[in-house]
Amino acid sequence: MGKKIAKGFYSLSYILFCVFAAAMLLFGLEVWNDAEFLFATQKSIVLALIVAAGAFFLGAFFLKLSHTLKKIEEKKLWTFIALISIFMIIFQFLVLNMLEISYLWDGVNVFSSAVSRLKGNDVVELYFSHYTNQNGFLAVTYSLLKIGKLFGLAEADYVYYLNIWNLIFMDVAIALAAAILYRLRKEKKAASVLLFLLITALNPFIYLWTAFYYTSILVMPVFLGIVYLVLCMEGQEKWQIKMGQTAILAVLFVLGTRLRQTTVILAIAIILAKLVASGLKTKNGAVQKKMNGQEADGLRKKGDVAFNSKRGYMAAAYTAVFCLCLFLTNYACKSYETRINNLDTKDTAFPAIHWIMMGLDHGGEYNNSDADYTASFPTHEEKVQGDMELLTARLKHFGVKGISKTYLQKFINTWVSASNAYPFRLSVCQKYTAAHDLIFGDKKDFVIYYHQIYQIFLLFFILSGAISKWREKRPDSIYILQLSFLGTILFHLLWEAGPLYSVSLQIVYFLIGAYGVLSFSTKAGAFEIQKMRGYLINALFFIGICITALFFLCNVNTFTKETREREKRVVNQYLASDNLKIEKGEQVSQTFLATRDFNYLNIHLCNHENEKNTSVYQLTLSGEEHGTVYEETIYAKDILLDSFLMRTFDTVSIEEPEQFTLSLKALESEGDNFLEIIYFQMKDYDPYTKGTFAKDGKALKGDMFLMISEKTNGSYTGRKLYAITAGLFLLIEGAVWLFVKGRRKAGQIASEPDNNGKGNQRQ
Repeated sequence: MGKKIAKGFYSLSYILFCVFAAAMLLFGLEVWNDAEFLFATQKSIVLALIVAAGAFFLGAFFLKLSHTLKKIEEKKLWTFIALISIFMIIFQFLVLNMLEISYLWDGVNVFSSAVSRLKGNDVVELYFSHYTNQNGFLAVTYSLLKIGKLFGLAEADYVYYLNIWNLIFMDVAIALAAAILYRLRKEKKAASVLLFLLITALNPFIYLWTAFYYTSILVMPVFLGIVYLVLCMEGQEKWQIKMGQTAILAVLFVLGTRLRQTTVILAIAIILAKLVASGLKTKNGAVQKKMNGQEADGLRKKGDVAFNSKRGYMAAAYTAVFCLCLFLTNYACKSYETRINNLDTKDTAFPAIHWIMMGLDHGGEYNNSDADYTASFPTHEEKVQGDMELLTARLKHFGVKGISKTYLQKFINTWVSASNAYPFRLSVCQKYTAAHDLIFGDKKDFVIYYHQIYQIFLLFFILSGAISKWREKRPDSIYILQLSFLGTILFHLLWEAGPLYSVSLQIVYFLIGAYGVLSFSTKAGAFEIQKMRGYLINALFFIGICITALFFLCNVNTFTKETREREKRVVNQYLASDNLKIEKGEQVSQTFLATRDFNYLNIHLCNHENEKNTSVYQLTLSGEEHGTVYEETIYAKDILLDSFLMRTFDTVSIEEPEQFTLSLKALESEGDNFLEIIYFQMKDYDPYTKGTFAKDGKALKGDMFLMISEKTNGSYTGRKLYAITAGLFLLIEGAVWLFVKGRRKAGQIASEPDNNGKGNQRQ
């Protein structure tokens, strides 16, 4: 790559990266309706100011911390690194055990298929006949379960066991990110690693998403392992070691792409970064050499020809080993996947054009109508043709303005919400406690806005770090990660989109964000915390504290007096896949365990005859200790098509955990005059392990669509707790102010080494 092309691409990539990062930062100041209470009660400007003020405090804290850590002895720093690592792992286990999060969507289909194959049965055909890209995920899940089974793992513990593996994959990725930062930093390596771990430890993501067993987490260590290996290979002189590293790199690339095809974006980023790096080192196409302080220009040392020939042979050997390992590993993986899932998917699998077509409508997210449309064509060729026709029709219908609007919406949905819509993705649990209420219930607003504050803080330093690297003109592993980030953003503008797709880059966020903090606090001329001391820094902190104080003062009545409906979950089994007919004399029941008070139920029924249906049913809810707590005669004519039957009754007080039975019995039913109850069954996956679904007393596979909760009207919180919360926030902000301000003699000069170990004198 010529120097002009290299410089042009280098600048273009950073311009695009900075534009997207700045857009994410600005859009991130908006209101997000996951935080339902704040969304309903606050103006957009108020919430934007809260996020901005919180991000400023976090940024100021970590900049000061970056300087403080550099003054601590190396041995003590490694002790702190060990302690923070242990704390993170312990807290991850605590959250994992407190919440017992269930699997949804892809996770359900893959898990149930893996368990089924473990027993010698088939996979979920409807799912895997369409989504062949999940064969790698199935192979990994099957292998992990097989290992667990060899060691006597009980089937009831399979979900928890896989979540432990998920936690391990995430923590290995964090360790690899720390290792990358360690190798990149020239000075104060331990301080840099500790800062990264502290930034990571303060993000709720690494605790909440440990239970999200999916390719987004499993691919993290592979992705960062590739980057770390590329970094290690750069300075490697021993050809034997480099040959081994080349082979491992090929294996990792195959494993990454088999798990998640977007790993190809990383491969492209590495190739482009290497081409740019080599281009930036050339002048008019010739490598500049220095010899005794003078330009060599066309002169060669004796032996250079032989040396270059040897380099050429070695490069060819590395390429041959890489390609051979790539081929063999890919062949072995495909063969293994075929052994686990040997469905003939030539005509059933969705073509790539399907996701581009789906990405042009409905905000670019997955939707059933587009999936049904593609599935309706019998052959692969017809699927491609049908999807192309719909794609063309949508392009004509929306036009440039409409497509641009769709892309903007896709960008915002995928990259701006820092919580990745976790209340929707992770809230289905086996256990409902105070911890669940805090994270997923009525009080989740503060957790969500902490996510958003953290996101804006990170994005500022991601943007700052990008500008710093742009000026350096020295591509390295950070540039590779930034290119991969940019490539993934561009990819999901065309492909299917949604908050879930940014999950696999979260550890990359932390790494390039921490790098940005380090760059910001050491580069000469940067607007950093050392120069902000005095009137400006005091004014900014004072404004931030005033915003917090005003928010709490102005919202006393909003939080403590205004009444709204509150809900506490007891059971939430809302997956659905099948209908079960209930004819005259038949009774369907579902048992569940109540661990706290409830007064609301929701089940899903289906009536094909609508108002013509003359069937009559008896709905009964009874407990082992309480007896019958609710009973009602249901007339089918009142249930239209697919309907949710929602009922509120007198609160059932629970002192000790108690088993309850919800039953629906057909009193009158004839011919087509019947109701169907919606339930979920998927091979050997049991979505609700604390209850049994049965028909006429005979247990069935799966569970009824069932929601049990307590709904009450009340204020968000009491005055005392509100005052304590406000005081705690102000106390934390005051402590950060004092920490950042510190004790420093007037006129003292700060000098910190930059990435190259050179001191930057600041007057």
